Amino acid sequence: MNHTDVFWKILNAKDIPIIVLEGGSGSSKTISGLQRIIRRSIKNQGTITSIVSETLPQLKKGAERDFFNILNEENIYNEKYHDKSNRIYEFGKSKVEFFSADNILNALGARRDYLYINEAIRINWATAFTLMRYTNIQSIIDFNPSFEFWAHNELRNTFSSESELKWIHSTHKDNPFLPKMQRKLLLKRGEIDENFRKVYVEGLVGSNEGRIFPTEKLIDIMPENYKWKIFEIDFGFTNDPSTLIETRYSEGELFHDEHIYRTGLTNSDINSLMKQSGLTSSDEIVADSAEPKSIEDLRRMGWNIRGAIKGKDSVMQGIDLIKQYKHNITKRSTNLIKEWRNYSWAKDKITGENINTPIDLYNHCIDPIRYGCTYKFQVGKPTRSFGSY
Repeated sequence: MNHTDVFWKILNAKDIPIIVLEGGSGSSKTISGLQRIIRRSIKNQGTITSIVSETLPQLKKGAERDFFNILNEENIYNEKYHDKSNRIYEFGKSKVEFFSADNILNALGARRDYLYINEAIRINWATAFTLMRYTNIQSIIDFNPSFEFWAHNELRNTFSSESELKWIHSTHKDNPFLPKMQRKLLLKRGEIDENFRKVYVEGLVGSNEGRIFPTEKLIDIMPENYKWKIFEIDFGFTNDPSTLIETRYSEGELFHDEHIYRTGLTNSDINSLMKQSGLTSSDEIVADSAEPKSIEDLRRMGWNIRGAIKGKDSVMQGIDLIKQYKHNITKRSTNLIKEWRNYSWAKDKITGENINTPIDLYNHCIDPIRYGCTYKFQVGKPTRSFGSY
């Protein structure tokens, strides 16, 4: 395996009860933590390790995928040792299990020897503490420090000595194996957004004071009974993804589900993916009106699609409209969840105060939601302030 300094720091920490991997994007903290788990599971036979994330979709797209990529890259994966239905992989007498911790009840039950919490900032303290309480030897957590949370206060207050708690900080500079393009895009975005630079480039604690939308509720499925639903598209290609979000309005609340989030899609690709997602020709679709050719292409393919309502102050009015409602997001919508939690106000370069303009980041899912909600709530009402489409 290719190992970074982060791996060796974890290894040298031996069996210190708590190891915290705090750092920026691409620093190798997750990969290094998983490499440690694999090495220890092979060497220390008979151990049980739990790898946990907030939701199952997040787990599948994150730590679990990385874990099996490592096994495949090292040519040590064996399908007969993989119990896919129970999400368990065996290394001889050692077991590694994967489960989500979106409910504290999932944290209760059988004990384990080792625990790994991926993106721990998304899990509440009560759940994390319960998971650690049922762990015999060592717990490792990793996260990008988007804001100060329980790891910085409750955890440090509970485990105060260096013999109990090992804190390992890392950035992209600690990972010589990070692809050049990923590093380039990371640094480029850091030049635009000061908070992004602080958190994801430098691995330092950021702030969510400028967060635009209130806390979301994560749900398993969309409601079957609703007043209306609409599908929303934002077009991208090379650097920005094309996205398709479904929004339903039920019992005075808004519910969102991510269907597409991918770069490099042509209109033909989007057409195929919409069919795979179960959309029908009768479903209402609103798309970014800055792409009239794409809208017309999809209309000729048989879709009931129209351009978004835009005009002077439409962004701010759309945000104000969305903020009036409680929001529910399906757990599988991992990209939408990330954007929802990071969509924030820009800051004045001189005063550092928030200004009444959102940063042009984390909006590939947010913009289409704004298009759809603005259209549905404005149907049959004067739309002068929003212009025409």
